[in-house]
Amino acid sequence: MFEVEQQEITTDQGQHHLQYKISGSIDIASIARLKELILEAFQQRDHLVLDWYGVEEVDFTALQLMCAVNVYAAAHGKTFELRNRFIPPVLASIKRLGFIR
Repeated sequence: MFEVEQQEITTDQGQHHLQYKISGSIDIASIARLKELILEAFQQRDHLVLDWYGVEEVDFTALQLMCAVNVYAAAHGKTFELRNRFIPPVLASIKRLGFIR
């Protein structure tokens, strides 16, 4: 299970972004919750930052959702940023899943 810290970000240009800082594990048991949070965020803002700073593990469903979020954002004129996606626990999961050989 993962935990979320929500932050409102205002850029120097006065733009408002929503940022979710994620910690813990993102897996099939929790992916529906993350999807709901992302869709709610896009209802509130046009720019979402998802920061995986504290992610300990991801499974295939997490990677699949990130791809789907990119497609959704582009189709709806939104901006999606995924930060800290190449931290060691995520890279280990990606390697375990066979994406890196």
